[in-house]
Amino acid sequence: MDRVTSELGVVIERFRADCGSFSKEIIQTVEQRCNTFYICAANCGSRHEEFRQLEEWKSVEVGYERCDVTSVSMDNLIEGKSYRLVVQRTPLKDRHGREQTDMFGVIYTYRCILTNNRTSTEKDIITFYNERGASEKNFDIQNNDFGWSHLPFSFMAENMVFMMVTAMLKNFYLYLVRHISDKVKPLKKTSRLKAFILHFVSVPAKWVRTGRQNVLNLYTNKTYYAEVFIE
Repeated sequence: MDRVTSELGVVIERFRADCGSFSKEIIQTVEQRCNTFYICAANCGSRHEEFRQLEEWKSVEVGYERCDVTSVSMDNLIEGKSYRLVVQRTPLKDRHGREQTDMFGVIYTYRCILTNNRTSTEKDIITFYNERGASEKNFDIQNNDFGWSHLPFSFMAENMVFMMVTAMLKNFYLYLVRHISDKVKPLKKTSRLKAFILHFVSVPAKWVRTGRQNVLNLYTNKTYYAEVFIE
C-alpha cells in the first residue's frame, strides 16, 4: 500500500477490511493513506459488559434482519486519537427461532466496526462494510461452481478467456434459476449450481419412438418439468 500510494500518488477514498487488520500499525498506515476506513474490530468479547450498560440503541433492519445499533468513542487504541466504534447487537436464538435469555435478560451477539467516519449512520456503515462479503461470495461461487479453482490451461491468456466465458455463464445461470425457481419448488432464486443439478438436471430419461415421433420419457415423480417446458 505504501509503494502504490506514495509512488503513484493514489488516494484511497474508502478502505474496509476484516478483523485481521485490527492492529495499531495497520490502522495508522491506513489512516495516512485513506480518507475513510472501516475495519472489523476484534476482541469485542472483552467489551460485552460495557456494551450491556449502553442504553441508546436504535432498532434497524440490516440484510432483512432486525438488530440494534449504536456508536461509542474509542479513545484508548492509539494515543492522541479518537475513533468511532459502531456496535451491532443481535439476539441469540435457538434452533426454533426463540430468543435465548439468562439471568440478566436477552443474550446478544455483538459485532463492532472501527471507523473514522463520524457523519454516516450506523446502518449505512454496516451495510457498506457487509458489501465486502458479497464480493467474496461471488468469488466463492466462481471458484467452486464454475471451475476457477482449477483452471484448465497452462497459460494465463487462455485461462483469462475461460474465466470471462464462465463469468458470463454465471449470469445466464442466475437468469435461468430465477425464472424457473417459482415452478421448481426445491429451488430458490439464490440456489447454487449443485442444488440446480440435484433438483432439476439429475433425472433418468430416455428417448422413445412412439406415434411416428420421438418422445422424451422422464422417469421421475417430479411434476414441475411439465410446467417449465410447456411454457
